[in-house]
Amino acid sequence: MGASFKSDHGTWDYTPSSAVSVGQVVILGKVIGIACRPIAANQKGALATKGIFTMDKAVGGALTRGQVCYLHSNLNVTGSATTTGIAGIVVADAASGDTTVDVDINMAGYDVNATGPA
Repeated sequence: MGASFKSDHGTWDYTPSSAVSVGQVVILGKVIGIACRPIAANQKGALATKGIFTMDKAVGGALTRGQVCYLHSNLNVTGSATTTGIAGIVVADAASGDTTVDVDINMAGYDVNATGPA
């Protein structure tokens, strides 16, 4: 058997070593996951790996719809390339003073050779 369909629901199982709260961003290699429900330490839960999420935005710097956005080391979204990596694509413009931005996570047309989340 070459491959068999498993799921298209956009979640990955995840067992954290410490508790994960709702909305917490978790870096999974070159992909980010976001907890939609609390996950207790050492208990299997699920992280969303697809979808549009309102995420905390780094102060300063406007973001425009369609722009690739990145995760700052504090896991806030920024328009500047970072070593933390790519968050996704900006869905709606966000002004410099805005504190949040809507992001279609993991939708940056990943090149496996490009910098993704650490």
